[in-house]
Amino acid sequence: MNKPADWDSIPETIEFKPIGLGGHKMEIKHISRNERSGYVIYDLSLDTSSDDVQPLYFTEAYYANTKENKRWGCIFGVFVNDSDGNTNRSFKAFITSIEKSNPGFSVPWGADQTTFIESFRGKSIGAVFGEREFFSSNGAKKMMREVRYIRSTDGITEVGIPAPKLLPETAIKASGFVPLSQAPAMSPNAAMSPSATMPPNAAMPILTDDEDLPF
Repeated sequence: MNKPADWDSIPETIEFKPIGLGGHKMEIKHISRNERSGYVIYDLSLDTSSDDVQPLYFTEAYYANTKENKRWGCIFGVFVNDSDGNTNRSFKAFITSIEKSNPGFSVPWGADQTTFIESFRGKSIGAVFGEREFFSSNGAKKMMREVRYIRSTDGITEVGIPAPKLLPETAIKASGFVPLSQAPAMSPNAAMSPSATMPPNAAMPILTDDEDLPF
C-alpha cells in the first residue's frame, strides 16, 4: 500500500477526557441578552479558568473541533423573571455569586444594557457539572455532562456531584428518538437553564488567540 498523499496533514486521534463532574472554577467569556417565549434570559458562555483542575477546557475543545459549524461548548442560561413576573431566584443567585467570587466588584445597576452586560465579561464564577441522560439521533440512550447550577467560587472544588438526571421509564423507546417538537419547553421557574457540554472531535491544533473564538 502506498502512503496516502494527505498522511502528514491528518492530526492523530487523541483520547477525549470529559469535563470532570462536580465543581469547577469558571470564567465568563461572553454574555448575551436574549428572549425566549417572552422571557428575558442571559446566556453565559463559560470556560474553566486558568487555575482550574482542567484549565481552559472549552477553549481547547473549541479549537480541537474541526467541524465547519462548530459552536462554543458551554453556554448556560439564566432567566431574569419567573412566570409570575417576579425576579427569578436563580438570577439573584447568579448576581450574588458573581459579587462573592470577585472581591471589589459590584453590579452596575442603572447602567445601559451594553455596560451592564460587559461588566460580567472576564469575571470568575463557580459552576457545578452533572450528568443527564438523553436520546441520540438513532434512539440510543446516552449521557451528557452539563452545568447543573451556578454558585460562587468559594469552596467550589469541595462541592458534591449532583445525581444524574435520567429519562423517565415511560420515555424510553426501543427505536427512534425524541424529536425537538416533543422536547420539554424551557421553564423560567427552573433553578437555571443548563446547556450540555460538547466534546472535541479531533486532535489539538496550536492555539492562537481569543480573536479566533466565536465571540
